[in-house]
Amino acid sequence: MKITMAVCGLLSTFFLAGCGGSDGDSSGTSGSTTSYTARGMVESVSLENNQFEVNGRQIELGAEQLQYLDDSLSISLLTTGQMVEVVVLEDNLEAIYLLPINVGSVTSNTNGKLIVNGIEVEYDDSSILSDDWVMIFGYALPDLSWDITNVTSVSNASLAEIEGKITSLDNNSQSFVLGGINVDYSNAFVDGTAPALGMWVEVYGEFSNGIFVASKVDPKDDEELKGLEIEGVVTWVSSSNTQFELSGGALINISSATQFDDGSIANLVVGALVEVTLSETSDTLDALEVDFESELDFDSSELEFSIEGEASYADGVATINGFDFIIDATTEFEDGISVDTLNGSWVELDGYSTQNQYWVKEVKVEDKDNEIDLEGRVTADMIWGYTASDTSLAQFEDQWVDISCDRSALNVLTQCQLDLD
Repeated sequence: MKITMAVCGLLSTFFLAGCGGSDGDSSGTSGSTTSYTARGMVESVSLENNQFEVNGRQIELGAEQLQYLDDSLSISLLTTGQMVEVVVLEDNLEAIYLLPINVGSVTSNTNGKLIVNGIEVEYDDSSILSDDWVMIFGYALPDLSWDITNVTSVSNASLAEIEGKITSLDNNSQSFVLGGINVDYSNAFVDGTAPALGMWVEVYGEFSNGIFVASKVDPKDDEELKGLEIEGVVTWVSSSNTQFELSGGALINISSATQFDDGSIANLVVGALVEVTLSETSDTLDALEVDFESELDFDSSELEFSIEGEASYADGVATINGFDFIIDATTEFEDGISVDTLNGSWVELDGYSTQNQYWVKEVKVEDKDNEIDLEGRVTADMIWGYTASDTSLAQFEDQWVDISCDRSALNVLTQCQLDLD
């Protein structure tokens, strides 16, 4: 999130100051004092004792106000469950930025489900009424839903906000889909790279007649995360355990120098809630330390997939055996292959499925030999378009499985068995 934005007069009831603020610089200082920038959930607040806690750090409050975009809000709004960025320089708290994922007017609150900007979330609070203006906070989950941690009522604002992954894009009409909502960005200021399929963005504007009309689109920028402590849910882990994706689409590298707290690399699984300390000097997002906090009750058994085969490629989509797989802005290519050489290549595609779409995270060159590894659902004695000449697939009918099989020159499978590695 770009912390500063030239939008004044937002949330006027609680504003104590006009536009301006820090850019959230994370540079540290030497000596006995501590400087850091951390993003995470507020775990506890004691306004009486002028203290609050984020990412396990007890932080002293001074005369600060909460910051949202370029404006200041009363510190009395600070409460547990909010996602924030805190900037501490030489042991002194410099800023607290609120990081909501949905800001707007409530159109419905029924049976523990809120609808804001057309997006439904689960949150049981009967005191929230229709037409109330709220900030919603939470973790992005692997299936692109949200684990909501807090909903804070505020005064009416001149702009709404939504955040998420672009799951459909129409360059001709300058529109995309985010969280199931159509976004019209034809008259929006795009801060950086043009919207692309799979890109994680924050969108500011107005929700009207079922469409979010954007005035600004702010793509995720990895540069902003370098040197920070960030908290989030693991949404994907590479098969080699050298990379993982965190809530919000951040792709983080693991090396032999990465340290693990309260767990090991074996605990780095989809659904794990972690705090990650990132290198400030690397060109990429490299994890210096991964601290395991908990694991969410999330079923990822039908989320991750893997397929081998000869791929055709066109317009951001790789196709194998009639199945389409999305190559997006976050897809990693290994072994020297690229989108320019993907067409006609025998490859392995690894990724995750959500909302009936298959998102490719890794593309690797594979030997076209008599063995094949596949992960997916067996239906009608087939998996990813491959059939078996024996009964080895039938035992897994209607199951999502990770299997190894023998493959003939005609792409017929035999001797399929669970891959227990």
